[in-house]
Amino acid sequence: MRIRSVALVVAVTAVSVAVVQASELYAVSKFAGPGLVYRLDLATGASSLVGPTGYDYPGDLASDTRPGSHRIWAPDVTTNTLLTIDPITGSATAVAPFSSSDKIISLAFDPIAGKLYGTSAHGFGAAGDQLYEIDPDTGGAALIGTLGVNDVYALAFNAGGLFGVSEDRRALYQISTTTGSAALVASMGLEHVYDIATRPEDNVTFAVDSGTNTLYTLDLGSGATVAVGSYTVSNLVGLAFVSAPEPATVALLALGGLAVLGHSRRR
Repeated sequence: MRIRSVALVVAVTAVSVAVVQASELYAVSKFAGPGLVYRLDLATGASSLVGPTGYDYPGDLASDTRPGSHRIWAPDVTTNTLLTIDPITGSATAVAPFSSSDKIISLAFDPIAGKLYGTSAHGFGAAGDQLYEIDPDTGGAALIGTLGVNDVYALAFNAGGLFGVSEDRRALYQISTTTGSAALVASMGLEHVYDIATRPEDNVTFAVDSGTNTLYTLDLGSGATVAVGSYTVSNLVGLAFVSAPEPATVALLALGGLAVLGHSRRR
């Protein structure tokens, strides 16, 4: 009887630890070939390869960080198509072409409102950067408005607010999801910030800069950055957090615990 009780505790504990596991930071690179997905170490900035997307130019990453969600999106710039990314293998699957006439370059997901947004960019052929609301199931892009600044390649939500970094202005902006207009927050010292992402546990925002190949934390109030560490990957263009472990991990832990429980019963 004592052995059975201990085994049951082990099974429940294994599943519980998996559910509360801290989120992980994913990145995508575009350099001399199809896009590759990586994980970044939040303590050192070091990168580890997850796998190839299978698409030529996944220009950004965005994720649904609500508990239990594992959705990661990317825009394939070459085909102007919305993709989903498998966080286990890095492989991408096409959802649908975007309905916008200009290419969608950057994406961000609002976990409070449950909405996906995207922007076009002057540097990729648009007359000016514009904000769209994106249907994550169909790729439908409803125009909201013009930002008023160009080449905003880095987008992320934090506490319900949408923020972006303009490479053209080397500055941080807050963007209205009602009108699309961008309001200056602060100038930045970094020249090539190609994406930002907010950690869901504590609302700390991270940035990657392709000029220095370094992961930073970013203060959205002042634009100040603090280096976390460098990575060896060239040209990271997308960042996204996954707020829970992969479903397969939870399932394996649960099965492992149940196997121990069954073994105790036999004894």
